[in-house]
Amino acid sequence: KGTIYNNGSIKISSSAEYTGNEPENNPLLYETNYLDELGAKQTAWAAKVKSSQTVWESGWYVVDEDVTINDRLNVSGDVHLILKDNTDLTVNGGINVLQGNSFTVYAQSNEEKTMGSLTADAASVEDSAGIGSTYSYSYFDANKTGSITINGGIVHATGADFSSGIGDGDNCSDAIITINGGIVYANSGLGSVGIGGSNDTITINGGQIYAKARSNTSMWNAGAGIGGGWNSSGGSITINGGYVEATGATASDGNGGTGIGAGNYD
Repeated sequence: KGTIYNNGSIKISSSAEYTGNEPENNPLLYETNYLDELGAKQTAWAAKVKSSQTVWESGWYVVDEDVTINDRLNVSGDVHLILKDNTDLTVNGGINVLQGNSFTVYAQSNEEKTMGSLTADAASVEDSAGIGSTYSYSYFDANKTGSITINGGIVHATGADFSSGIGDGDNCSDAIITINGGIVYANSGLGSVGIGGSNDTITINGGQIYAKARSNTSMWNAGAGIGGGWNSSGGSITINGGYVEATGATASDGNGGTGIGAGNYD
């Protein structure tokens, strides 16, 4: 027994075992396998996700056990998240990814029964996407969304009213969204889009995608399943592969949003 003073980083290989408390400022890094965007097995040194975290800075993180974070999580820099098999990460508040930052999700397997899962629920966070940006108070200096890539895992993302499941929060734009694999469920709040927003670039290369805009027949504003929210054409959408179900919202005037494409207009 003794004390380790960790002023840099300590790496724990996959064949080693560590017990004891982890330092907060310089977390231990664990050798972790994951599948890349092509499905090839790779290895990274990753810090364990903790329930006390509200900011992820550039680096690799792994969900090593079931974790719940009861706050909105902010991505700062280039963040890579590995969902270990048979683990669940729940973020009650969603994940904030603004322009200049990137968030990439990986799994360890392709089997639905074993893949780790991520639930990002921003339904109670005003005007915020499940994974993406949050409300911008200035139309002329609006928040822009960063880069979001899903390579694997089971991902559930729910936005607040006028915000997407994955993509733009209210009055935000310019998300870059790429889905290469995994099973993705993206649900908007009222008046927004399952995946997308405004002037976004959306590319789907694989995976199973279920994108749905929330309907309310007492309202006249409705978004697409994938593409644009209310009064938005959405931007660029490219589908190269995968299985996609996209359901637009129904509006009170009967017009509604498209499955893939634009939301409805005034």
